[in-house]
Amino acid sequence: MPKTVWVRVLAGLAEETDYDNFKSEVARHQGKAGAAYEHSLHDVWSVMHKLQVTEGLVPISAKQIDGILPFLDRFEAVGFSAGSWKMPEGQFPWFNFEEVVMEFSQALYDNGWVTPAFDWTEWQKSAQEFVDSTKKIEKADATTIHKLLTTHVRADRFCEGHLAAMFENGHIVGLLRRLKAIRGKMSGVVPPTEAIVQKEGKKPMPPPEKIAKEYPKEGDLQLFRLEKLHEFLCVRCQEMKKAKLVAVQAGDWSKLLCNGCYGLLQSKKG
Repeated sequence: MPKTVWVRVLAGLAEETDYDNFKSEVARHQGKAGAAYEHSLHDVWSVMHKLQVTEGLVPISAKQIDGILPFLDRFEAVGFSAGSWKMPEGQFPWFNFEEVVMEFSQALYDNGWVTPAFDWTEWQKSAQEFVDSTKKIEKADATTIHKLLTTHVRADRFCEGHLAAMFENGHIVGLLRRLKAIRGKMSGVVPPTEAIVQKEGKKPMPPPEKIAKEYPKEGDLQLFRLEKLHEFLCVRCQEMKKAKLVAVQAGDWSKLLCNGCYGLLQSKKG
């Protein structure tokens, strides 16, 4: 078939498309008979979406955060200093870190916060944006903080004093404070189980953003498309997400599921 004809065919097929979620459309047309196919589609989407968002990084766990969070109090203590410069005669100057910073650096490696899986050299410009703006840190997810910590620790090996500067300007403390906030959200959610139970007697939260589209209810779950991206912690997979498409359990907007988990739960019904 000539390319010009194929282009017209594709354009025609695109014009006929009247749905915005292929996986949901498969479920609607094939029903239980296509459950295995739909389930596979959700598996592929979940894996590829995770790679796209995290650039191949493994999602951060609560255990990893707990491994470095105790340093926040020590870094916020009155009189804290990351160390001091040493300038011996006839030698290049070097920064001598205090013991607590050395312990922190080791904890970063021990808990997987410094990883070779991420090309930090290609991300330095983006990292600088977070250094320059505390507002961006306040909205950063755990994966972004993972990238920032990797970047700063690795950069210090090539630029003496880089990590010391990140302590001096309050950037490292800012990252730990953000992790503390993320960890707090993890502590206050329902454990990741197949049966998500809503606590009785608690008034449901309203939508965090304006709703663009509302999908039919599926049991106690309902899918919504928001007008703006919303950052939330999925109560099933326990991962921080940022998306417009979210699932709400029992009408309570404090109990949100990512589209991947929602799709997996629906496919298993078949």
